[in-house]
Amino acid sequence: MLYDENGVLPVSSLLDGQYGIDDVCLSLPTIVNGHGIDTVLEASIADEEVDGLRHSAHTVREVARSLGL
Repeated sequence: MLYDENGVLPVSSLLDGQYGIDDVCLSLPTIVNGHGIDTVLEASIADEEVDGLRHSAHTVREVARSLGL
C-alpha cells in the first residue's frame, strides 16, 4: 500500500461472489494498492478446493451468527 505497487497479498475482505461466496470475510489472494483492496483474485482451483472454501465460508458465517454478529 505504501508504494502503490498493486502487490498481491493474502488479505481478508468481504467477498462478493468470488467462488460463489457472498457476505463473509475470508483471506484470498488480493491486489492491494495505495487505495487499499483493489481486486480479490479467483485462481483456477480444483472443485474439491472450491467445495472446501465454501464449507469454510459457511462455518465462518455460522460462528458469526452464533455470536450475534
